[in-house]
Order: sequence, then C-alpha cells, then structure tokens
Amino acid sequence: ISDTENQPEGAMNKPQSPDRSSTSFARRASDGMRRTTSFPAGDHYIERSNSINADFRSTGSQGESGESVLSVAFSPDGNLLASACGNAFGGGKDSSIRLRSTVPTDPSEKVCKGHERAVNSIAFSPDGTALASGSWDNTLRLWDVDTCQQKIPPMRGHEEAVTSVAFSPDGSVLASGSDDRTIRLWNPSNGMQKVSPLAKHSDWVRSVTFSPDGFTLASGSDDRTVLLWNSQTGQLREGPLTGHSASVTSVAVSLNGKLLASGSWDKTILLWDLDKPNNPLRHLSGHTGPVYEVHFFSENLLSSVSDDSTMRIWDLRMPNLCIAAFYAPLPLKCVHSHNTSVAVGDEKGTVHLLDVAWRDEAEKSAPYLEHGVQGVSGRL
Repeated sequence: ISDTENQPEGAMNKPQSPDRSSTSFARRASDGMRRTTSFPAGDHYIERSNSINADFRSTGSQGESGESVLSVAFSPDGNLLASACGNAFGGGKDSSIRLRSTVPTDPSEKVCKGHERAVNSIAFSPDGTALASGSWDNTLRLWDVDTCQQKIPPMRGHEEAVTSVAFSPDGSVLASGSDDRTIRLWNPSNGMQKVSPLAKHSDWVRSVTFSPDGFTLASGSDDRTVLLWNSQTGQLREGPLTGHSASVTSVAVSLNGKLLASGSWDKTILLWDLDKPNNPLRHLSGHTGPVYEVHFFSENLLSSVSDDSTMRIWDLRMPNLCIAAFYAPLPLKCVHSHNTSVAVGDEKGTVHLLDVAWRDEAEKSAPYLEHGVQGVSGRL
C-alpha cells in the first residue's frame, strides 16, 4: 500500500510534536446506506460502526475537552470499554476514567474519579473485576469496575509520572513503568511492591507488557531500547535490544508468545523473536510519523496507530505485510481490540469503536471487504 495514497491533505507535513498522549469509524455500505451510531461519553466521545468497508468517512464529533485520548482498553468479556483523556504534559481538566458499555442497547456509563492529574494508561485485570490506572500524579490506582470505587489505597513509590500499567495473565502481578526510569511490580491485592524497582533503563520508561505465560515482562524506553525481565524475580533476562533510532513508545507480545513488537518515534515497528531476541526479525515501515502504540489482534495480525493519522493492520505471514491502512483527520494515539472490535483514540478526545468482520473466521487472515478485495486503504 502506498504510504501517501489517500492521506488527508497536509498529513505529510504535519508537525510532529513530542506528544506522549495518544472518532466510531463510519462506513458507507455498498447499498449506499450509512450504518453508524455515535454517542457522547462525557468529556470524550465513543462512536461505533459495524464493519470495515473500502469507503470510510468520519462522523466528525469531538469530545468537549478537546484533549487527547491517552489510553483505551476493553474488558476481558468485551462488554466494557475504558478510556482516559489528558494532554502530553499531564494537564487538562479531565483526570477521570470512563467506563462505557459496548452493548448497543445499553448506553450506561460510569466515571472513576480520584487521580489528581491526567491518566496515562489503563488496564483491566484478567478476571474483569478491576481496572488499574497510572497517572501523572505519580500513583497507580485500582478501581472496582462495578462501583468505580478504589479497591485499595493509591500505590505510591514512583517519583515521576506513571506512563504504563499492565497485569500479568494470572492477575497476581501489576507492572508499572515511569518517567523515573524504573519499572515496579506490585501485588494488586494489597498494593505492596513485590521486588525492588527494576532500574536498568537510562531514560523514561514508556511501555510495559507481559508475555502470555506471565514469565517475561517487556519494557520500552526513551533510551531507544527494549528490555526483557523475569517477572517473578525482577532480574534482567535479555537486553538491551537495540535497533530503533528514537524512543520506543510501545511494546506488545503476540498471543502465542513468540513475537515481540516495538513501536517507535523513528516511525518504524520492529519484530523480535522472544526465544532469540538478539536482532530484530523484521522492520515494518510505512508510517510517516511517530508510532504511538502497537497491539496484537491475534498471533499474526498486528495493529499500529501513529501521529501520521493512520491505523495500519499488518499480517505478519504475508510478504506485503501491511494489508490495510485507514486514514483519519486527526493523529491517532492509542489502540486496543477484543475479538473483532477495535477501539482507537484520537488527539481531540474521541474514541472510535470499529467492528471488524473477518473474511475467513477460522484463520482471521484479513479484514473482510464487501467487494472481496484484500488490502485496502480508505479514509476514516
């Protein structure tokens, strides 16, 4: 897919500010009928559409705050979507987390309030009963999903902003990365730290994530490296993994635990073999701006969002790895998925909820298009 095809006017020349932060995608069906719904979600909005098609249009609604959506996360059952807004330096009027039902017939919304500054990262516990958040107020908090009340006192220890949070697959460990250059491992039942801070990065920690077996924790940093840790002991397992020429903004592990993806301010994504991670397996290029987040749909499908206002879907089994590129009017800051639902947050406070139909449900090899063509680019 061409890097410039169908991009909004001026997208190539848009300034790339150092924004740490990250509208429903609307589609027009072949019968000409527009099938999309949108609904406000307080200071940021959620929009919904029912499938991917070759022709995309934005409904154009924005959140009242006009702040970037810094993080989105689906609950494990997919029935809730959490989102958090703020700006690149922890300011803004919205330091809350919003939980919105994804069930079309249920417009309910809950708001979790308690952080004193913007929330950078959110993650559901594996059992879906709790939501963890990390904030510019240097704390982590654990919320009861049903009541939006804090389950335990705020977890304190980081000396600067908490940039990333992640649960281990069994829910026994909560990891956090911070601008203080450390990673901390917490017991989510009592908020106590399990081991001494992991302090091998030489610059801000941007992202942390667990492998599916829970034994490995990966971290990405402004020092341009990825580190792999033993999540039980906190000892460094592998690294530094080098290859990026700018900050590593996001790390993600494939569902089978074999691949690690890292996104960077250098506009590229690197793929690593977790068994032999000395050198990157592949370089994925195509974005024309910093990559803010990478997220695996499945063992073979990877999504990425960028300051260049695009979301790209990469099939890691195909020679032409980028199978779809979708262009938006605004930079896209964060992405998360559950089964066929994809949520993307933009820089003006809108969360886009996209329902992706797959051409082959068994293999989920590529997005389904009504005209039956694989590999599509279109505007949001």
